[in-house]
Amino acid sequence: MANEGTLKIINKTLSKTSNDCYITDFSAEKNAYYTFEIGYAHDYWDASLKVDITYPDGRISTFLKGLPHGKNMIKLNVFLECGTNRIAISHYFGEILLNSIKATGPAEITDYRISPENIFFSCDAPKNVKMVLQNYRKELVEIKTESGTPIPFEVRVKEPYNEYTASIVEVFLDKEVVFWLGEGEHTLCYCLENGVTLEQSLTVKKATPKTDLQFINFNVGCANATLIMLPNGKNMLVDSATEKSAREKIIPYLEKHSVKVDYYLLTHFHGDHFGCVDEILEKNGIKKPDGQKAEKMVRTDKAKREKYLKNYSYLDSTMLCFYDEIHNIWDLGGVRIEVLNSRFDEYGNPMRIYNYPFIKNNEHNFENSTSVSFMLDYNGFRYYHGADNYAFSQNRLIADYTKQGREDELCCHYFFGNHHFICDTSAEFMNTLNPTVVFIPICGTIYRRSTYEYVYKENVKNYYFSHKRLSDTLISSEVGSVRVCVNNADDWYYENIQDEDLY
Repeated sequence: MANEGTLKIINKTLSKTSNDCYITDFSAEKNAYYTFEIGYAHDYWDASLKVDITYPDGRISTFLKGLPHGKNMIKLNVFLECGTNRIAISHYFGEILLNSIKATGPAEITDYRISPENIFFSCDAPKNVKMVLQNYRKELVEIKTESGTPIPFEVRVKEPYNEYTASIVEVFLDKEVVFWLGEGEHTLCYCLENGVTLEQSLTVKKATPKTDLQFINFNVGCANATLIMLPNGKNMLVDSATEKSAREKIIPYLEKHSVKVDYYLLTHFHGDHFGCVDEILEKNGIKKPDGQKAEKMVRTDKAKREKYLKNYSYLDSTMLCFYDEIHNIWDLGGVRIEVLNSRFDEYGNPMRIYNYPFIKNNEHNFENSTSVSFMLDYNGFRYYHGADNYAFSQNRLIADYTKQGREDELCCHYFFGNHHFICDTSAEFMNTLNPTVVFIPICGTIYRRSTYEYVYKENVKNYYFSHKRLSDTLISSEVGSVRVCVNNADDWYYENIQDEDLY
């Protein structure tokens, strides 16, 4: 590298109200990733830097970098081209005090990945297979089976161009190729030009297995919508995303597949959760209970409240307490659902306002912190639905369950991590859940948020303090929607579904 000196900024504040920007020219000897160390401090709940790289030919690449809370040093891997590159670092989110920037040399990239890591394919419902490969600009040379047989594939570059899209490619396998592989368990090897090989598990079934319980986590971007298809033939919709997504995805899916919504659970009153709710309720003949009446019953008589709510097929956070059992209100066909977070505690007391800078006196985040999360249990299979809870609610739950001697009941097979997962989550909570699969409904911005990069990737995926079980992390913008099919804790599977195969 041509210049390995320290580039320092002392007490340079990049604030949310200023246009402060640090700019430096950097001469690179070759096209490669280079590492910069950035010293900073911030006391916001989350903060991000915006980094713009202007290449020698004038092209610009942009990416965002999340910064953990406090006074820290982070490493930033930046792709530069041979010649003089201009690097501009500016504020994106939160107020940040920059202390130093140091160029340390060529970067060692280690986190190549493929998503999803496990593919399920039914020959009676064939579809082309799509995955995302984080290849960091290294060419995908070959895909082969465990026996060494080459597999035909197609690669597409994702648009629009930025640092994230430049580091990934979309890979497609034609359904006829998967047919050719035949029924059974296969391992596909993805070989990059630099010698890195990634493995992916592919399960091919002759026919779609019969299962009692199914649920679909819809790909609705930074919003939430989940359809639970119960063993008794009834259906429960948990949230309905934004107005736009409900109109373009949720309602079309329900109509195309002739799905009647029997129950609607609204986790909280935000526009990215109750899209077209009144229309969905009306079309499916669902009447709302008197919210004020139900809320008064929260504080008085739990049994009376449950009896009252049995006459309706709609629930929201104002009608539920911690540890309410929804299956005692609705007939869910042997599926147990326990509320683990809501507007009221188990005694009917309003949830306290916690002393968090982003919660205190903030109605928007109060709604998130009081949103309904729940644990679904069917024949030992557990699904945790995360609502929009933050770390303090998750840690409260750990403390409560431990006090009750129930901490083992928090372990789950599948975790639905809300889109606020990128903002704040508890590593201890995630490791207590110890999920096999994690689904995060979010777009590519997750890769610039500090919670994902430092809490999840370092303290959860690497399992610094928990036994290992995690087999897949599913990002909705990469894998699409996900269908989970369950008979019991030992007999279940999941498959990712692209929009063209769902609607």
